[in-house]
Amino acid sequence: MKKLISLIAVMLLFSAASFAQSSIEDIYNEFADKPGVESVHIGRFLMKIGKMIVRNDCDENERRLIGEVKSLYVLDLSDSPVSVRNKFRKAADGIRPADVELLLEACEDSENVRIYMKRDRKYIRKLYILDSGDEPSMVCINGKIRKDDIGRIVSENTGRRCEKKRNNKTQLAEK
Repeated sequence: MKKLISLIAVMLLFSAASFAQSSIEDIYNEFADKPGVESVHIGRFLMKIGKMIVRNDCDENERRLIGEVKSLYVLDLSDSPVSVRNKFRKAADGIRPADVELLLEACEDSENVRIYMKRDRKYIRKLYILDSGDEPSMVCINGKIRKDDIGRIVSENTGRRCEKKRNNKTQLAEK
């Protein structure tokens, strides 16, 4: 009897852990075809064509950053039924991906935005932006993005610069 109870406890533990660590891509796949959800996937080929089109409209830093993006996934749930948005919020708020790190979490009123990244030593390989607020959305950027380029884009577009804190976390500061 003790073995049976132990076995059931272990199975429940593993099933809870696997549910909590479902991937962010699973959320995209689950909600992309729901009613009222707008989903866009721009693959590698279309990204290459887009890079040729925007070449003259961007400065050197932006061109380099765009050149490093391999694919893009976007979900917009703002026009979906309330039940779909609530299910998305529950999935997005409950995700605990094991292979990515939380870069930023911002909560204000009913808005909750989290940015995750998957990286190696020099590059950000995947960037995930999950918004589980009133108008939920999700953006996944795949590529080989230099960390310095992200800081530069933030600085240019927000009037803030990234500073290193003592515990190696990035903080935004006014210029």
